[in-house]
Formats: sequence, structure tokens, C-alpha cells
Amino acid sequence: MHQGETQELAKYLQTATEFSQEEVKVLPKLLEILAKQHQQQLTAASYKDWLYEVSWQPKPRQLTQISAQEPGSWLILADKWGLGQALANLLQERGESCFLVYPGDGYEVKQPGIWSVNPSNPVDFERLVQEVVETNKLPLKGIVHLWSLEAGLTSELTIPLIQNIQVLGCASTLHLVQALASRLASPRLWLVTRGAVPAVSSLQAPAQASLWGLGKVIALEHPKLWGGLLDLAADAPKDEVVNLLAEIWDSQREDQIAFRKGQRYVARLIRSKVPEARSKRLQSDRTYLITGGLGALGLKVAQWMVEQGARHLMLTGRKQPSAEVVQAIAKMENLGAKIAIAQADVAHWSDMVRVLEEIKTLMPPLGGIFHAVGIIHDGILLQQDWKSFEKVMAGKVKGSWILHTLSQQLQLDFFVTFSSAAALLGSPGQGNYAAANAFMDALTDYRRASGLPGLSINWGLWKDAGMAASLENHHQARLAAQGVESIPLEQGLQILGNLLGKDTAQVGVLPVNWSKFSQQFPEGVVSPFLESFIAIDKKPSLQRTKFLEQLEATPVNERQTVLFAHVQTELVKLLGIDASELEPQQGFLDLGMDSLMAVELKNRLESTLSCSLPATLVFDYPTIEALVDYLLKEAIASLISDESAVKSEETNHQEQVGNESYIDDLSDSEAEALLLGKLNSMRY
Repeated sequence: MHQGETQELAKYLQTATEFSQEEVKVLPKLLEILAKQHQQQLTAASYKDWLYEVSWQPKPRQLTQISAQEPGSWLILADKWGLGQALANLLQERGESCFLVYPGDGYEVKQPGIWSVNPSNPVDFERLVQEVVETNKLPLKGIVHLWSLEAGLTSELTIPLIQNIQVLGCASTLHLVQALASRLASPRLWLVTRGAVPAVSSLQAPAQASLWGLGKVIALEHPKLWGGLLDLAADAPKDEVVNLLAEIWDSQREDQIAFRKGQRYVARLIRSKVPEARSKRLQSDRTYLITGGLGALGLKVAQWMVEQGARHLMLTGRKQPSAEVVQAIAKMENLGAKIAIAQADVAHWSDMVRVLEEIKTLMPPLGGIFHAVGIIHDGILLQQDWKSFEKVMAGKVKGSWILHTLSQQLQLDFFVTFSSAAALLGSPGQGNYAAANAFMDALTDYRRASGLPGLSINWGLWKDAGMAASLENHHQARLAAQGVESIPLEQGLQILGNLLGKDTAQVGVLPVNWSKFSQQFPEGVVSPFLESFIAIDKKPSLQRTKFLEQLEATPVNERQTVLFAHVQTELVKLLGIDASELEPQQGFLDLGMDSLMAVELKNRLESTLSCSLPATLVFDYPTIEALVDYLLKEAIASLISDESAVKSEETNHQEQVGNESYIDDLSDSEAEALLLGKLNSMRY
């Protein structure tokens, strides 16, 4: 009900019923309050399924012995505390071969099978992987990354120490993945931290948490390479190396695991309870700081705060405010608010000292902080470098830590960081962004353990505000097709207000159609983390797929046509175009395929064909014709037998009938693609 409607209703009630003069005076205000409350209830009902949180659930290992396997080798990025060496000893007792790598200033072979490399130098990792492959007589089964443990647990975190931990964890992992991705044999990569996630108790190592954000993106971009994330207990019990061995040997399909007090926990995404609407208004005699307050979303938050009763705001940004921003600020000041602007970089200590000093001397006491700074530098991991990570992580990691440190002694009502769903679910093409936001998620839990306020909100895409507004139309359409919907501004701001009163460190706000969302995952790729919303395939990941069996049963002279139809179907899903638009010799780039789509196509084909494919697949074979030819003659040639294709003349008719029944089993899109494939096959 809008304001005009409440006024009309007030006039009607005054004439249709008996009210005293005093009652008539309060009718418009009363109806306005009731209408506002009703609207809030309707809005809350619309987002009741948007809120999520991470639940750490006890899940003991199944009582099965570690199965025997063919001997293999392991690459261990070992820590100075000796856990890596202890793990190598256990693996060697089982007949495995191990290579140890320690962080150092440069590339050095310390002794046979032991190296040191520079975590920030990608060339060192290329050389390392090459040497391991050349000297290794056994297949490389797995890689265990323990460098995040190097710094240990310390309450004396500093910006230089945090940056060093990020290099040891995220930079080395980025370079390792890049060095491994060009090889078809994919060992499983396990990333190990200590005290980096809030399983059961508060976390103690927020700087290590960035690796969890990056790991979730690796899982999506390189599923064949992915092993999982494992967080060790802070007290480092003696049996932890035994537990570590058990998980990397067979994690029983789990990929987000934590150990606490001898117990094994796994992460699950669950719905979070919608908090009740807050009736308390923001205080008019306190100052509120919004970093990134001159950006599109930050400015909307500022306007909302003024509507909620705030009268003193400090907005920061790295650039001078635009004319549109100045105009919006003038409107807020016309409502009685006093808006201060500071050109400052939240990642610079001196800038934020200056901002807080200005608040202290010229404004009412600081009452709360919204940290809404963020920049994106998207790209698949194979196209990223550490500079792009540092650029994205500066405001999120350094900035949030500076704000945390400078405000620790202040009596804040809230400390809210604007995080991203990318850190919660992973997001292909956003490895740096997921890593940066995962740090902020951890920081709020770290603060709360110290008795300080803290809330990190993993926002999905905002509609007409924030970074989503800068996405190109085809990217927005693609996200919508995947079931990822945007957050309308009104609902988003109401959620923000309600969450200020929620007693939790982290909440995800994500409008998503899980049925559509599940369709983007290739077979066997979905993490158990999402099992509450997406059915998880419990079958072994190495089994032959249904399509591969169908292809093997197809006569040799028709396999190219069937495989063409299959690739065409995947392209139609990926590009959102009609099958009739695809030509055998048309370049994928001409069709609008970007690097992220190329990764998705590779992963889908790996899943449906049960094979490993090069990371540069689409660029090496840039047309359907070239791709199908490569897949059939090289990638899956050894996986399918020709026995089923040797048919006598007497069985041709039965074979045709069988093909008709096979076509009946196809979806409409697959049948259409098969028909077009038969027509196009005449061009080969």
C-alpha cells in the first residue's frame, strides 16, 4: 500500500466510522506504519529462501580399511613443522614414492627428490613439474599442499605477515595449478590449512582462509585435478598425519573436511533462518563509515541509512565523487543528514588513520562500519597472474584488516563486510575474488571470538547496483539461464537491515533456482557441500558414462555423426543458441565463446566422455569439425572398442531398429542435434 492509498483509506475511515478528533489525527500515521509493516512482511516472504549458511556436521569415516592401490607417487609441498615429512614417511611405508618441496628464495635441488622453489615465481613451478614428470617412474597420484601451515598460529598478525601467508598459500597454488593444467594426467590436489574455518569452534587463522575461496574455484574450473580442502585442528594432535593420509587416500567423496578434538566434520550449505524485521532505527548521534561509499552500491546503502535515521555518514572512495554522486549526497543532506567525503584507499594504513581521526575530531562517535569496497579482475586461473590477485585482494584483505585493527578499541554496534557468493560456492573465472572475500568471511568470525561485532554477507548479484550492473547483457542472461537471479535493491536493503540484528558471523544472500543451477554441473562434479539442494551422484567417478557406452555400441561409420550431435548439444546449452546456427567449420570464438565457456565445455566433455582433455582444448581445436575429429581419433580412441561395430549384413535391419529405440531415449534437443549432425556429416 502506497502513501496515496493510505491517505485515501484514512479519509474513508474518518467518514465511515466514528472516531474522536484525537483518533482522527493519528489515523494517517497509524495506517502508514501498518502499511509499511505489511510491505516488509510481503518483502520478507519473497526472500525467505534466499538466506544460507555453512553448517559443519560430524561425519566419522566409514569403518573400512584403506584399500590397496597400484603404487604411485606423491608431490608434497612440505611445511617446516615436519607434517609433510611425516606424511611422506607413511606413504613410503605403503610402497609409494614421494617428492618434497619447500618454500625458498629460488629454484634449488637440495638432494634427489627434495626441492625448494619460490612461491611467487610461476617459472619455478613449471620447472618443478617438468622435473618430477621426467624423473618419476610411477604415475603421480596426488599433490598435498601444506605451505599454508608455515606461519603457524599467531595472534600477532600484521599486514606483511598476512601478505606472506597469501603468497605461501594462494600464489603458490595458482602457479601450481597453471603448471599442472597443461598435462593430461591429473593428480588429485589437496589444500591443507590449520584453524582456517569455523568448524564447531571459532577459527584462529583467518589469513589461511583465502585458500578455501581459491580452492572452491579450482574445483569448478579443474574438476579432474580436484581433491579437496582439509582444515587441521589448532592443537595439532599426534594422530593428525594418520587422518591426513586417510583423507588424501580416500576421502569417501568429501571435499571440505575439518578435524576438531579428534572428530571429523564436513561442510554443508543449509538454509539460514530469516531474522525478524528490526524496529530499531539507526542512531542519529553516531557516525557510520561506508568504505566504497561513493560507488553505486555504497551510495544506495548510504541513502537507505539516512532513511533509517542515520544523520552522520562518512563515505570513502579512491576517486573524487562524480557529479551524480554529488547530486545524490545533496539530496541526503536536504533530508537533514550530514555527509562527509574522504578520498582514501582503504588498503593504505595512513589513509584510514586520517579518516578515523577526522571522525574522532569533527563528527559524533563512530557507531558502525560497512566495508563495501570491491573490484573485479575476472579470468580463468590459466589466464591470471599474482598481480591480478593482489589488485583484487588489496581492498578486501588489507582493507578489512586495517579497519579491524584501527577500530578494535571503539564501541561499534556493527562491523559488516560485503562479501560475495563466490567465496561461499565458488565461481568459475573469479579465483582472486573468491580468495579475497573468503578472508573477510573468516575475519568476522575471528572478531566475534574476541568479543567484537562482525558480520560478513555473501551477496549474490545486486540488480541495477554493484558489480552486476557492469556485466554485459549476455553474461547476465547466462547467469539467469543457470538459475542465478539478481537481488532487487529494495529487498536487498531490507535484508541488510534485518541481518544487522542476526547473531551470526556469516550469511549468504543468494536468489537461486537450484533445479536450473544443478544443470550447469557435469556428471560427478557436484560437491557434497550442496547435497541439501542438488542430488549427488554416489556412483564411482571413474565408471564409464552412459553416452560413452552408447557411442561404443554405435557402428564405426556413424560414431562421428553421434559425437557431432553430442558436442552440438553441449554447445547449444552453453551458448544459449539454436542448433541450426552451428556450422561444422565455424570458429567457437566467432560464436561468442569466451575463456570461461571454453573451460566449461572442456569439463562437460571430460565428464560425459570419461577422459582427460587439455586445458587449451577449444583453442587447439577451434571448430566442431576439428574438435570431433580430435575426440574420436585421439582422446577416446582407446576407450571404445570396435567389436560392437563389426556387424554382418544379416543384422543391419535389427541395428536400425535399435538405433530408432536409441533415438526415442534422447531429449528433443539431442534428437534435433543428431538429425542436424547427420546432415552436416555429409560435409566432412
